[in-house]
Amino acid sequence: MKKLLLTFFAFTCTWGLRAQDETPIEPQPRHEIRTIFSGPRSSGGYVGLTNKFTTINGQYANIAGLYGGWYINHHFLLGLGAFGLTNDLRIANEHSVDPGRRMSYYYGQTGLVTEYALGSNRAFHVNFNFFAGAGFTFQYDRYGWRNYDYEPYRYMT
Repeated sequence: MKKLLLTFFAFTCTWGLRAQDETPIEPQPRHEIRTIFSGPRSSGGYVGLTNKFTTINGQYANIAGLYGGWYINHHFLLGLGAFGLTNDLRIANEHSVDPGRRMSYYYGQTGLVTEYALGSNRAFHVNFNFFAGAGFTFQYDRYGWRNYDYEPYRYMT
């Protein structure tokens, strides 16, 4: 009886191993679309916010932006971006278009954005970003903004 149970146990174990056979299953014939690039590709949209810190004419400048585009195969982005100055860059009287008034610079840029992501399927990955476009600057009156340099009590005695 012991031999019979041992034989039955060995037979069931080896039958389970037989189920793990790696013979490939024949795929069903299907009509494949032929493309220039090999393999399946995926794409979708992507929008990102960005913030840059720099100096312009020796003054601190904060440039905020928005960019987005078509993300191809989870690695390459082709799109558009727009960026603009968010803080007050005061203009000296000698450079102002209207001396005597409190004027500020405004700076903006817009153009083509490309980006390449290394290891985009990981939680942390590296992106290489390239921007090419046109920028503009103009002077404008900061009417209505608080003048922190003005101290009326200093002149009262």
